[in-house]
Amino acid sequence: PPVAPAPVRPPQPLPSRTLVAYGRDATSPSAEGEWTLEVLAAQVAATGLRNHRAGASLPRVEVTGYGAVSAGPDRAPGGSYGRRRATTARNRFTRLLAAELDRLQQGLPSGAPRLTADDFTVVVRAMARVPADWAGTGALAGVTRAELGRQAVIALHQQPDAVAVQKLDTLRRRDRALRTGPLDVDAVARRVLHLDPADTVGADTRTELFGLVGRASAAGRATGFAALAAYHLSELGVTAPDR
Repeated sequence: PPVAPAPVRPPQPLPSRTLVAYGRDATSPSAEGEWTLEVLAAQVAATGLRNHRAGASLPRVEVTGYGAVSAGPDRAPGGSYGRRRATTARNRFTRLLAAELDRLQQGLPSGAPRLTADDFTVVVRAMARVPADWAGTGALAGVTRAELGRQAVIALHQQPDAVAVQKLDTLRRRDRALRTGPLDVDAVARRVLHLDPADTVGADTRTELFGLVGRASAAGRATGFAALAAYHLSELGVTAPDR
């Protein structure tokens, strides 16, 4: 019998920044840091697959390692703790991402297009010292300059179309008709943009939908698919306070 696709948990919103822990003077992640990389790779893989199916951009991954020039017998020429921490975190994250993508796509037919870790942009940066005005916010609230100075941070950047897809996926989970399956951007586009059920949804239509979601979100009106559809009517001029 055909192999059933691996179960995919709905991706949660990606954290903007994640701390990867290292031991003092270590250039490989600690056990805690390894676990962090595993969790983050799974999140990025699920989000990447969802965005890919929706025709949206993939997350951009930026790994920054902190630490001055390393000393001792294992010192690399011109190397630094920061560069080596960032490189080891990037390499480990990329391997975990590749493995998770393989797991999530193991039910695809032979020869079907697959999303791979090489499709993601993963860049490495190194900083010898943490900026003097460092102030941890969000997920890094409470992290001091001294603590950050021997760690690495992974930042995830998403384009506006990817942010719109995340918003649509969040709204989908609140919708009785769509909450049980994966995000179907084509079905949402027909519903929000008032298209005929038989209409073909192409790249231009998805771009129109993502732009609408961005504008509606900025206006505080992206509270549900009905609200998005109403916002679309207002943009068309079909509805107005004086009509």
